[in-house]
Amino acid sequence: MLLAKSISNGARKLLQEQQVAYYDLSGSLHICVEGLLILIDKPKTRTAKKRDINLFRGSRARVLHALFSRVGEWVTGAEIAQESGVSTATVSQTFKELERRDWLDAKGSGPAKRRRLSSPADLLDSWREAILSGPTVKPERYYVPRKKPEELSLELVHAASEENAEIELTGQFAAQAYAPFLSSVSEVSARIPDKRAAERVLNQLGARKVSEGANLFLLPCEKSGYPTRLENEVNGLPLASALQVYLDLLKEHGRSKEMADHLRSQELVWR
Repeated sequence: MLLAKSISNGARKLLQEQQVAYYDLSGSLHICVEGLLILIDKPKTRTAKKRDINLFRGSRARVLHALFSRVGEWVTGAEIAQESGVSTATVSQTFKELERRDWLDAKGSGPAKRRRLSSPADLLDSWREAILSGPTVKPERYYVPRKKPEELSLELVHAASEENAEIELTGQFAAQAYAPFLSSVSEVSARIPDKRAAERVLNQLGARKVSEGANLFLLPCEKSGYPTRLENEVNGLPLASALQVYLDLLKEHGRSKEMADHLRSQELVWR
């Protein structure tokens, strides 16, 4: 039985599915044993809500990306701050929350204190649950006439280069480059943080906005941006990191979730 000050809604759901008993200070109780089911589900206390920190959005997510790029390594907060491009205060706050959840090991003290992800797979499981239980994110859909995905991706990257726009390819097309799963894909997904530059890129391609039959998807960017410095170049194309591609696939349609599972089994495996 799990006893805790506070158990998140996502964790409660997971514990119920695994038939693990739990109780927290809100008065919520779950017991399932030998045909007996007791379920008392109450909102978290105000104090507990204040302590909750969303690790999987904004600048904290960038800290996670940087940590995942250094799995198995002992790193300092200053190193992660520099790599992720966020403040040391945000890094410190994220580290504390990760340690509280037993996802981060620590050694030393002061500025020389180092951390290392102790349970990257468990952390990624929680990230996955947060995405699947969160709001649906709808990309902008476009159609570029008479372009196969391979041609479209090259022209898209070329147009972005001419407009001096940062770009990363993601979704099914990028997943295929990392870990081929389908015989072919019919679309390209990308993220271009600069909206004005994105409009100019679309004009160059002759793309038109559509509700059906799209072959180009532009994903939204959070205000804090994405860790484009952690991207990889495969076959001359700027791909988002395998981690970011995996997370984006979880939000997409069709066989994207199958592709996400395959990509994780091939590229996101740690011992």
